[in-house]
Amino acid sequence: DYMDAFRPALEAGKDIICITMTRTLTASLESAVTAKSMLEEEFPHAQIHVINSWVATGAQALLLMEMARMQKNGKSLNEVITYAEKAREDARIHFMVGDLSYLEIGGRIGKVATISAGLLKIKPIIILKGGEISAGGICRARKKGLTQIASITAKHFKETGENPAHYIAMPGTNTIWDDMDSFYALLQETVPGMEFLPPFQIGATISTHTGPGTTGFCFVK
Repeated sequence: DYMDAFRPALEAGKDIICITMTRTLTASLESAVTAKSMLEEEFPHAQIHVINSWVATGAQALLLMEMARMQKNGKSLNEVITYAEKAREDARIHFMVGDLSYLEIGGRIGKVATISAGLLKIKPIIILKGGEISAGGICRARKKGLTQIASITAKHFKETGENPAHYIAMPGTNTIWDDMDSFYALLQETVPGMEFLPPFQIGATISTHTGPGTTGFCFVK
């Protein structure tokens, strides 16, 4: 699939930057690197660069948007690559899993954890940064979970001293849109100055593992 995606650009005489989902969640990076190696034999003068985004879904999209904006503004291939490799260090996703049973089916957690969380009606808050997943907390109600995501975000900027105005961001959800306007407003109030894009639809690749109701916040420097 990567070869099919790369070849038309190479045939048109273009160079390629491919930014993949973090390798801790998928083998996409390895697949892209294999396609690169095979096509370099066919197109020896082309430049094909494969970058691990260290994130996924909305944060990966934000990185790509910024890279495209740089290209449009006349930045060089190397300048865009340098940006992506630096910006991924600060890119983060704070999100609430919709249904742990999907993570169990996908082999991400065990049955005991799923049953325990189900009995307690727990929704975990998860942080994805630097290609690694870590626990951000737990909640028992969706509204509290969304508030907690905002609190984790505020804490991050307070602890790091980073300026939210240096970031582009957007919230996302897969199936529940009724509370997205209020969530959007809460985030804007929590981290004023950020460049906010409209809420986005979390795709099937992520939702297959995280279940209905998954909602989060992505931001990239």
